[in-house]
Amino acid sequence: MSEMSRYILAKKIARGGMAEIFLGKQVGEDGFQRLVAIKRILPHYSTDQEFMQMFRDEAHICKRLQHGNIVRVEDFEQVDGSYAIIMEFVDGADVRTLLHAVEQSRQKLPVPMACFIIAECARGLHYAHTKTDEISQQPLGIVHRDISPQNILVSFEGEIKVTDFGIADAESKLTDTRPGVVKGKYSYMSPEQISAKPVDQRTDIFALSIVFWEMLAMRRLFQGENEVDTITKVKNCRIDVELRQLNPEVDEELDAIIKKGLARDPKKRYRTAADLEKELRRYMSRRHPEFTPEDLGDFLKKVMENRRTESAAEIKRTLTETNLRPGRKTNTSSTTPLAPSADGNNSDQGRPRDIEFDGKSSPGFAVRSQLPQPVSGTGKSLLPNSLKVSPGLVRPNAAAPARAGAPRQVNNPVHGGSPLFRRSRKPSFAAPLIAILFAAALFFVGARAYTSLTAQYRLATLQIRTQPRFVRLTVGDKPIEGSHYVDTTANKFYELHLPPGPHTLLISRAGFAPVRHKFTVKGGERQIKDDIVLRPEGAVAAVKIFVKGMNKNAVVSINSGYFRSNFKANQREPILAKDLRLGPNYEVKVTPSSDHEREFKCSFNPRSTSWLTPDELTVDMKDRKCSIQR
Repeated sequence: MSEMSRYILAKKIARGGMAEIFLGKQVGEDGFQRLVAIKRILPHYSTDQEFMQMFRDEAHICKRLQHGNIVRVEDFEQVDGSYAIIMEFVDGADVRTLLHAVEQSRQKLPVPMACFIIAECARGLHYAHTKTDEISQQPLGIVHRDISPQNILVSFEGEIKVTDFGIADAESKLTDTRPGVVKGKYSYMSPEQISAKPVDQRTDIFALSIVFWEMLAMRRLFQGENEVDTITKVKNCRIDVELRQLNPEVDEELDAIIKKGLARDPKKRYRTAADLEKELRRYMSRRHPEFTPEDLGDFLKKVMENRRTESAAEIKRTLTETNLRPGRKTNTSSTTPLAPSADGNNSDQGRPRDIEFDGKSSPGFAVRSQLPQPVSGTGKSLLPNSLKVSPGLVRPNAAAPARAGAPRQVNNPVHGGSPLFRRSRKPSFAAPLIAILFAAALFFVGARAYTSLTAQYRLATLQIRTQPRFVRLTVGDKPIEGSHYVDTTANKFYELHLPPGPHTLLISRAGFAPVRHKFTVKGGERQIKDDIVLRPEGAVAAVKIFVKGMNKNAVVSINSGYFRSNFKANQREPILAKDLRLGPNYEVKVTPSSDHEREFKCSFNPRSTSWLTPDELTVDMKDRKCSIQR
């Protein structure tokens, strides 16, 4: 077998901004095979030199990291026509998926399990931070820079592994990050990273402490209502609520450990990841000495039982199916990620991104479906075959012909059917009783069958939350609420009600790269997707809106809900029109709450890109005119 064809793609398990991850296997001579994870660059990025260099950087860095708490990278080569990184396969889930499963089961992640996960991550990160070159013995200076729940994997055996060094900073990198370029997920950055300042290992400690806080709080820490709000929260290191109020099981000692990791000043944080690990190990030895990694594995198997069953079946199919061949087209339907996605990179601008990858009712996409009805005249039954009665199964006993003059034989249950004792015929209730019981059984089985069928056609619910909060949604080719923007705020979910089966959801917003989410739902199932972040394209437009001549409350909206804000009567403060981009011509509409006042519309074209000198748009409702000051 040639060197270029020893890896086989099986099922796609994740897709990100620049790559997709497959479950695959390595095959060799004498029937050798083993499972691997194959991270393959998307074909249309293979000609982009910057993306290709980033991909090589990741392989170059990760192949040098051999540690039990870091996903092992084994190779970098072409697979099925595209360059791919060959990694060890971790049978389990990322922390984001684990937290969704815990939330669905109406539980909280136990404190010792959260401490163990973070301590193991800190152990792996310290190894990467202090890794030296094998020849020169000089420090490599590796900083992950993208620590997030999606990049921490937990196996069903309780192992913890950090993955996705795709944007890691290292002295030995083949390419350098351009000055002023910020890469990563805004809500998991440190204040110095989001300000595009130099970073070191304390940036990873800050990000790891964010994940720690969220695991115990079961909510996001620095996610704002929009991109600007998120960046402001991270820069100011603003924590709106105390962790101990959200989780009473967190004591003062543990709260102090987390707060030290979240210090705004890097000098006040833990100096190394090893210091954080030691602090957590000491805490667990005092407060939770009975905890073992097996406890975490058992907990994961319990809350993710269905996922584990599906994973086991897919692994068996991959290892046993003989028609898989290198280069063969395989089933690549998207599922919830077993490995992290690449959606943290800001390198997917201008192209739709596929992401994976997880309760209040709101208008959404609902489809009424009907149960299949029997075709007229066919006589087909919906009952199982085991309940159908064939004509030959019930028939009278075949009795021998009676001889002339022979006494009549009558069966007698007491005397063994002796002809000396005759029994008079009495009404029998056995036959009606059997018929009633049989009819009841038919009704019960039919009701069960009907319930099973209707369950397959019940609508499923997808709850989504996005950044920015106002987006357009399209399921398949059906726009949600026409072409208007819908509101997915940080305080609630937007719900879509969908028929069972596979779906493709397109999330778009003018001036941002669209996101495509592929998923499959079952009847009555509820899924949550709260990590959708649209990447901006082009420069930010800085606009302040003043409304004059209004004695009533009003709603100020831009471009069919692209931006919305409430205006209070006699309000003097301007409205900050956040998340606008340069380029499109915007139409602002002021809708008064009073029926006696007419709404007013006007258009403007923003030019300023600085909030220090923003464009100031004044809407005069009394004189019905607009003016803009630049």
